Amino acid sequence: MPAYAPLIPLTNAPLAIVLLATPGAHAADEWDQCEAFWNNQLAALPEGSCLIPARGDAAGEGVLLAQALAKVTQSRVFVVPATVAYLQQNLIRQLAARLDQAHVVSLVRLENTPGLLSRVVRGSLGLLTRVLLALDLGPTPGWPGWRRWCERTIGWWCLGLRGADPLAPCKMIRSSLVPALSLQCLGSLVHGELVAKANFMAALLDEERMISNGKSAVEPVDPLWWRDFFNLFNRPVFGENQRENSASDS
Repeated sequence: MPAYAPLIPLTNAPLAIVLLATPGAHAADEWDQCEAFWNNQLAALPEGSCLIPARGDAAGEGVLLAQALAKVTQSRVFVVPATVAYLQQNLIRQLAARLDQAHVVSLVRLENTPGLLSRVVRGSLGLLTRVLLALDLGPTPGWPGWRRWCERTIGWWCLGLRGADPLAPCKMIRSSLVPALSLQCLGSLVHGELVAKANFMAALLDEERMISNGKSAVEPVDPLWWRDFFNLFNRPVFGENQRENSASDS
């Protein structure tokens, strides 16, 4: 098992910003707005920092993210979706402060206050988890909607994910961890895969709460989600060439 401690502070290290597109989730003008915003953020970052666009008409998020991470030479990488909901001035600084004591820092997405039905369902599952698996899912997070709730619960139970929002698409990562992950998911489940594999390798995980800027992120249904889940659940791989192997299976 890799030994990642003690951690070296990376506050003054160069940062690669990966601007990640969700195919079909936003118009061209929104991409241009996000690209201009994050390009402006480079002025306040250490020398050597850069912006890496991860965009493709037909490719899924996992393919785009793997291609972008392969280009990173900086010590830190910040993955951010190309939607206006993430256009916040202090976002990089907030995540960077936590990255000095972690390997992966996720930005927890905004959620609604849990209603009665969601509290009952969450409480029942939490009780079963304690009794049958001797696991504590932690404090009750907000209510993300049924689809995201199902994805998160499946991740908790089947992939060993932890945290309030382990499938969050916005993350800051130590680049030294990236080669060992060998991302194999083609779609949006890649964000959960990253956390699951980092957790398996005993990497330190942390979370930062997202602050609302009055915009809501568009999250379309991913047709690759279940295909990626069964592939990851049945055949998780740690290795440099898994991207080619996964692509040949599709």
